[in-house]
Amino acid sequence: MDYIKHQEEEIAQKRSAARLVRGGQVIVMDGGTTTLQVARYLPRDLRATVVTNSPPIAVELSEHSTVEVVLLGGRLHKASQVTVGVETVEALRTYQADICMPGVHSLENALLLSGRFK
Repeated sequence: MDYIKHQEEEIAQKRSAARLVRGGQVIVMDGGTTTLQVARYLPRDLRATVVTNSPPIAVELSEHSTVEVVLLGGRLHKASQVTVGVETVEALRTYQADICMPGVHSLENALLLSGRFK
């Protein structure tokens, strides 16, 4: 597959993910480049709450005047640009998500822990 076609497919996937979001929902978005791109494709008139451990996603969504952005606290993992730790997990437990958008690395780690990914 050529590079341009691959890029077009990735953009289409991120736009599709953004279209899953509906007004009034609570969306949990993990950090990462994929979820950051999904955040960029969210409609500008969306009325929703986004809970994230990603400062870059929080900053991106600050341009959306009708999206409430909740940035989870905790220790900043500088390389990944996400908050981590007990504080992050405890804060996340207080929200009931309608949609959860994990980052690709979160999925890889879950598979590694389950023994399904080698």
